Amino acid sequence: VLYRLRRGDRQALTLGAESGLRGYIGSLFVDASGTLLVGTSEGLHRKHPHEDRFEQVPMRGSGRGPAVYAINEGRPGEYVVTTREGLFRRRHG
Repeated sequence: VLYRLRRGDRQALTLGAESGLRGYIGSLFVDASGTLLVGTSEGLHRKHPHEDRFEQVPMRGSGRGPAVYAINEGRPGEYVVTTREGLFRRRHG
């Protein structure tokens, strides 16, 4: 479950399985375009920019998604995802 507090609001927004976010959260990353990426025990998830929902980001050569341990900036325009199955490079966006 991921919680978000907005300035001026007194209520927290909870984002979990009902919003498409699956597994235990292990890492958070905001890419160069401002998109929130969440690494979980069930793969990599990207938050839709104008909606409170997530989609799973496919990882080449894996099923539903390997456990994600870390997400870091890579080469310009890329980020690197460290998983149980190795390293993956993804393009921003």
